[in-house]
Amino acid sequence: MIKSACLAAAVAFAATLGIWSLVGERADAHSGATGVVKERMELMSSLAEAMKAIKAGVTAKPDMQRDAIAAAAKQITAHADRIPSLFPKGSDKHPSEVRSEVWQSWQEFIKANDAMKTEAAKLAELAANADRRAVLGQFASTARSCGGCHKVFRQKKN
Repeated sequence: MIKSACLAAAVAFAATLGIWSLVGERADAHSGATGVVKERMELMSSLAEAMKAIKAGVTAKPDMQRDAIAAAAKQITAHADRIPSLFPKGSDKHPSEVRSEVWQSWQEFIKANDAMKTEAAKLAELAANADRRAVLGQFASTARSCGGCHKVFRQKKN
């Protein structure tokens, strides 16, 4: 009972971070996107799907889906390597959702991306052997790293 309560609280905590808003993107958000903007939006959608898969793996009953969690977390780390190249200067026109702060604070943007990669790598490692509480805690850390970047570098949703 206590484990279920902890799990529910951690999932609720991650939801309050706004990470779940990533998963429910509107299909038309990418309408009209071309080139690097389209590629970036598709990669971000893939990251959201990976987070959704991790959530499903962590909350699976009776046992976590360790392989699915690790695979999705590794996908996030691999995508992180590509992210900086998908933000060339001038790629902030509609339908892009990026804010100019990306280029004004490029080093902070890189640090935020590196933090996401680090947190996802930790999650992939923990998924192999750690208990649900540890994996769930690392999942929350990974979600915070995603949300932290979006808070500063992504336009607010209407």
